Amino acid sequence: MPVDVSSFFQALAEFFGKPVDELTTQFANLYDWALATTTREELPVELSNTKTTPGTAKAWTFLDLGGPKPGWLWDVMRLAINGNDPTATVTGNVIADVSANGIQLLGPADPADPRAFIADVRIENNLVTRVGAEYHGAVGIFSDWALRTVIAHNELRDLPYTAVSAGIGFELAELPSTGGYTIRENHVVDVMRDRFDGGGFYVLSNNPGSTVARNFVHRVPGGWPMYLEAGGKGWSIVENVFSEGQLPAPFDGWLVMNSLTDSPAPRDNEVAHNFADTDHIYTDSDGVAFGLNSVHDNEIHPDRDWPLDAQDIIAAAGLEPPYRTLAPSF
Repeated sequence: MPVDVSSFFQALAEFFGKPVDELTTQFANLYDWALATTTREELPVELSNTKTTPGTAKAWTFLDLGGPKPGWLWDVMRLAINGNDPTATVTGNVIADVSANGIQLLGPADPADPRAFIADVRIENNLVTRVGAEYHGAVGIFSDWALRTVIAHNELRDLPYTAVSAGIGFELAELPSTGGYTIRENHVVDVMRDRFDGGGFYVLSNNPGSTVARNFVHRVPGGWPMYLEAGGKGWSIVENVFSEGQLPAPFDGWLVMNSLTDSPAPRDNEVAHNFADTDHIYTDSDGVAFGLNSVHDNEIHPDRDWPLDAQDIIAAAGLEPPYRTLAPSF
């Protein structure tokens, strides 16, 4: 039976001092997430890799998948890798017009249990578009606890919410089951079209040795091209092109460094040598995050007349030449 979430939103309404109806409209992405994650009428997973040996998903097309009723979000993603598979490769696939998350890497229920760790998964050269057809708070590529995950050369576009979400939780504690993300040379465009409070890349929690590098992110109407969430630690965000975050002032900017009332501001991260079309960085932590992170040597080009180094990043981002035939039909 579906779980009644009215008490959940009543508590939120009291916290924000708003009517419940206004809150569920304003925080529609959270509402989608809550409905999906508190409902146990499960929809089938189209591909779920739960083997104990390495798995591969390659050159498959997933279209128009889903169902009419609410589903358990963590099980509604169209291409899923769950915590019993230590390694896997996801390459050359098309995921389009699906109900919830596009590709999901779901770590162990107990992030301190080494028997269930996910490590060395590679998600490369996939086209992810128009996911979240029914659950608009869904993410293009979602990963929580994982070691040495590579997310590279993917094309993510026309999405209602965040393109890539990496990490989980708002705490600074280091866990042995997560870290070493490599998120590089992806092309992200036309995301955050239907929801807000998200971004092209949304990263959080303590992930030592993780990088977001040489990506091209542009046209982000409901959020920020780069979102460094509360508790984020150990991230190096370098040599990206971030453009056209389209939130109104004072929330606009190419980067947000967020903090929550009961969670620590992000810290010990480097944000350097990026290219952006505005110098505005948004933080709701009274500027605390600026003193906790190294933000330096970022180039601002308001007219988007990008220098050659930025043009090289743009040209190399997204699908590599052998996989570019995936894109024209979508």
